[in-house]
Amino acid sequence: MPNGRTHFIAGTICGALGSLVIQDQLHDNKELDTRHLLLSTGTGAAVSRLPDILEPAFHPNHRAFFHSFTFGALLGFAGVQVVKKIKEKRRQRKTLGLQQISGTEILLAIALVAIVVISLHLLMDMFTKRGLPVV
Repeated sequence: MPNGRTHFIAGTICGALGSLVIQDQLHDNKELDTRHLLLSTGTGAAVSRLPDILEPAFHPNHRAFFHSFTFGALLGFAGVQVVKKIKEKRRQRKTLGLQQISGTEILLAIALVAIVVISLHLLMDMFTKRGLPVV
C-alpha cells in the first residue's frame, strides 16, 4: 500500500521525468534547462501528497472527491487542455521566430507536471484494497 513516502518518491521522480519530456518537446536546441528540471522536480515532490493533504486519513473511509475517479477524470480533462495550450503557445512562438520559451509556457508545463503527479497518486491508490470511489 502506498504511503506518504512512496507518493513523495514517485512524485519527485515523475516531476523530473516530466521535465525531461517537456523540455524535449519545447526546446529547439535540446539543451537541458536545469532550472526547469529543478522546478518540475520540486513541483512533483510538493503536489505528490496533495490528495492526502486535502483528505487526511483520519479514518479508513477518508477517500472522497479528491481520491475519486471523478477527480481523476477532471484531471485528465485539464491535462488535455494544458497540452493543447502548450502546443498553441509553441506554435505562436515559432511563427514569430522566437527561440526563448515564454513564462506562460513554463507555467503550463509546471501545471502539466502537477496534473500528472496527482494522477499518479490516484493511480497508486486505485490499486490498494480500498481502491477509489466513483464520486
